[in-house]
Amino acid sequence: MPRPVHPSRPGMTLIELLVVIAIIGLMLGLLLPAVQKVREAANRLKCQNHLKQLGLAAHHCHDTMESMPPMLGYFPHTAERTYGGLFFHLLPFAEQHNLYAVSYSAATDTYDVRRNNVSGRAVPLYQCPSDPSKPAGGLLDSTRAVGSYAGNFRVFGVGGAKDWQGAARIPASFPDGTSTTILFAEKYARCNTQGTLWARVDTDPWQPAFAVFLTGPASKFQQLPTPYMGDACDPRRAATGHTGGIQVCLADGSVRSVSATISPETWWSACTPDSDEVLAGDWE
Repeated sequence: MPRPVHPSRPGMTLIELLVVIAIIGLMLGLLLPAVQKVREAANRLKCQNHLKQLGLAAHHCHDTMESMPPMLGYFPHTAERTYGGLFFHLLPFAEQHNLYAVSYSAATDTYDVRRNNVSGRAVPLYQCPSDPSKPAGGLLDSTRAVGSYAGNFRVFGVGGAKDWQGAARIPASFPDGTSTTILFAEKYARCNTQGTLWARVDTDPWQPAFAVFLTGPASKFQQLPTPYMGDACDPRRAATGHTGGIQVCLADGSVRSVSATISPETWWSACTPDSDEVLAGDWE
């Protein structure tokens, strides 16, 4: 009995296959930027939330201790029971009590950031997800944890004398206004040959600080300095991995984005809390 004959299925020609591949490639090319935009929008919101929490922690600290913590030094200064930098002093006010407790010594009843390798503990709150320089796990090595945020030295230090043991108070230390003075800004975790270590205790550009090693209009933030491990990146300046501008937390606790087109003079005016300045129109 003869076998039934099935009609042959026509195969795809080479031209048709290339057309399909081209269409798929075009669709992927259109989809990828959209995915990147969604991811960056999510990262921006997370970064805003981190800055908001830092602002709340600073205000909670102020309400409890009656002053802001210093950029680096003892806090409260009169008791000299706790030594460290700004972000260390903020730990118990930012729901990081367990890490803060690691630095405690019952023998001396003191807290010290240099104790029990606190500086080697990564703090997710202190890291911006859009910081391209941030190493995996937030660690440079076993003793150095990075941060993506920095404190304004003109607030947390004593600018004219370059004294790191500041004690700012609200509203007395902000005659220019808390809504126009920056408390915190983004800063790259790694920049050129240095970067930002949240628990740093010496006074060099590894400090999580800006408006101290470079002052005046020259201190204006950088946007996406590339390559961040090259000369294009200045570790003395605030820096952002976001497009459009840098995110900052103001002294009133609010968070906003500052455009990359802001003038260097206006930026510096927003850094100084007591220079009797009115911010220019490019701040809005």
